[in-house]
This record gives sequence, C-alpha cells and structure tokens, in this order.
Amino acid sequence: MFWRSSKSRLLAGFGLLASLALVAGCETSAPEFQPNGMAAADARLILEHQQQIAAVMLDLFGTPDDPQVPDGVELDLELLTMASGAAGYEGHIEDDDHLQRGLYRQHCATCHGVTGRGRGPAAGMMVPAPRDFTAGLFKWKSTYLKAKPTDDDLRDVLIRGIPGTAMPSFALLEDEKDQEEEDKRLDALVEYTKYLAIRGAFEQQLIATVGEQLDADFVEGTTDEPFDPATDEADQQIVDQLLTQIAADWRDAESQVVVPDPALMPGAERSEQAIADSIAAGQELYKSLRTKCTDCHGPAGKGMELKEMDVWNQQLADYQKETGVLEESIEFRQAQRHQSEAELVADRQLLVRRKRAADRQLYARKATAHDLTTGVFRGGSEPIDLFHRIHQGIAGTPMPGQGSPRPGVDGALSEQEIWQLVDYIQSISK
Repeated sequence: MFWRSSKSRLLAGFGLLASLALVAGCETSAPEFQPNGMAAADARLILEHQQQIAAVMLDLFGTPDDPQVPDGVELDLELLTMASGAAGYEGHIEDDDHLQRGLYRQHCATCHGVTGRGRGPAAGMMVPAPRDFTAGLFKWKSTYLKAKPTDDDLRDVLIRGIPGTAMPSFALLEDEKDQEEEDKRLDALVEYTKYLAIRGAFEQQLIATVGEQLDADFVEGTTDEPFDPATDEADQQIVDQLLTQIAADWRDAESQVVVPDPALMPGAERSEQAIADSIAAGQELYKSLRTKCTDCHGPAGKGMELKEMDVWNQQLADYQKETGVLEESIEFRQAQRHQSEAELVADRQLLVRRKRAADRQLYARKATAHDLTTGVFRGGSEPIDLFHRIHQGIAGTPMPGQGSPRPGVDGALSEQEIWQLVDYIQSISK
C-alpha cells in the first residue's frame, strides 16, 4: 500500500525517527491540543481567561481524536475524521464502508506535532524545522503573497515533497490499484492541514483580543469580565468576527491565484537564440540594483546565511529576548526593592510561564538564501514554480516579490522580465 511504502522510505534514512514514530503511536491517553503558551504569555492572560479560551476552543474545534467544524468554516468533516485520531480503521477493512483514521498522526505528527506547530518529537533534528501550520503562513503556493494557499497548492507539496528537507514525497505509486482511495487520503491530509491552520490562527487572534479588550488584574489574577460567548453577546461577537474573517481568507484563496499572461509564457518552440537572449537578459536583471538578487543569493547564485530571520524564527527570537528582559527586570527590582512583593510574585509567575512555553520551541535560526546552482528547488523546479517564487516572493521569509503585489498594481518587474529571470536561474542550475 502506498502510505506504508512512503512512510518506510522516509524512515529508512532516519533510524531515530522510526523509534520516535513508534513512541508517538503508542498512545496511553488521548492526545490534546496544546494551548498557545507563547501567545498567552505575551498577552499577559490571567489563568481564568486562559481556561475560558481553552473551553471555547474545545467547543468549536473539538479534539485531535474528534475534530469539530465551527459554523461558517468550510471544512469537510468526513475528511477531517479520516485524518484525525489514532492510525487504524473504523469497521472491517474488507467492508466497502470501512473508514480509515489517523492519517495525520501516522504520517505527519512525528515532525509537525499533534497541534501542528512544527514541534513534533523529531523536529529538533531537522534543518529547516517542520512547518508551523498554526501561523497560517505557507511558503510554496501559487497565490498572492498575503493570500492563503489553494487546496491544489497544499496537495502539490504532499505529492512533490520538499526536496532538500525531511519532508517526503507522497507521490502515488505507479501500480496503485485504488486511485480514488489514495486521492481521498491526500484530500484528507490537505483538509486537516487547513483545519490546524484555521484553528491555530483563531486561537492566537482570540488570545490577543481577550488580552486587549477584557479587563483583568494581572497581579491579583482576577477579572470582573469573564470571557463567555455562551452567555455574553459581545463575547460571541468577538468569536463570530474572528471566525468569519479567517474563513473568508481561506475561501478566497482560489480567486487569489497569480495567473501569468499566456501570451508572455515561454513556448516549447523557442529557438536556441531566443533562449540565449532571454538568459542573457535574465542575468543582467539578476545582477541589477532593481532586483538585488545578489544581495542574498550572491553573484554566482550560491546563496548565503542572512542577517534576517523568517517570520517563525523572528517571533521566537523576539519572545526569548523579551523573556530575558523580564528576568533581568525582576532581578533588578528585587535588588532595589522598588516594587511591591505582589507585583514581583506575579512577574515571577509570568517568567515561569514564558520559560515553560519557550522550552517547548526550537532555537531561532537565521534565514539562508537558497543555492540556486544545485537544481534543487523546494517549492518546485518547473518554470511556473520559479515564476511564482520570483513574482510573489516566499511568504514569511526575507525573499521579496518582484511582480505585482495585487491585481491592478505594477510590480518591480514585468512578467516578461520575470520569465527572463526564470530562464537564467534554470541555466545556472543545470
């Protein structure tokens, strides 16, 4: 069967991964979604509000074994059920109506984690780190930079894998007998990825909103404004507004695809001279101040470590820095006795929370511009893949887009110039 084969291919090169996967599969208790401790600490949420938010999350989204779909969110519950839970089947496998379960936990959770934050048991060994789905940012897509990926984008990543990383290809085997069944499994993983992303975005935004809008005494740990959408209309409005916007962002993805002008796309019938001219023009663009490609990828396209971080690592670095500042502040105030003991106790408790949340994360890494000469492109090596990378950049990273940022707005480069850059990059990667 394809899924067993693809998994065995991945684990063959990582003996430790195999043992981790076995440990992850031996569940002695029902797994739970881990609360976003970093967001809660940043928002200085009191325990009561944290518990109330956790109850809302459970009511709206369910559990890893029993996912739920909130009203207004367009997700297929049947597909989510296939991907959720422990690996196995409901019903007899010989029966036509049997239902496979646990696809995400079987194939993805070892790296991405049950909650989807990219913090699975094997994540610490991986460079780059597994994607954090809950941030809502996806690199490899065909849509505008700030738009969500389409289902096809997510599916393409599953089928192609991400070359040069631990993310394997889930391409269908040539001798696969039940194509429809395998397609449905891919659809289930796509749907569950979206579910984790929607759930994670909602949780993070809800934490920030509650922290900003509801009064609480952080020192005393009390509030006169509990968060209870079931009984408070204003609280329910917060939930509805956040869910509506997040759902709309995902629903609009199909309309946000960057579609190149067919008249400008290079054809297979181009002459050798036309290709050579395009490569030469692309080389000039690559080295120009207009594109600044060499600032990151270097004159020869070999890439380099950058001073900047991607969004995921920058958030972690900022969080760890703020935690250090808080710790130094507590030590200073203790020595100077400039603050009440109650305030110090509250900040010490916050420091413990911040450290506990950070300990669950990986260490922050600087971004690295890709070596274009290897011929290995993580987002796909077809001309249209490179076109999308150059046109819109790579979401969440220092890689900027050179094309139009949205319909009706001119980009730094024309589509023809972007295709010339594609030709040049392909010429140095062979």
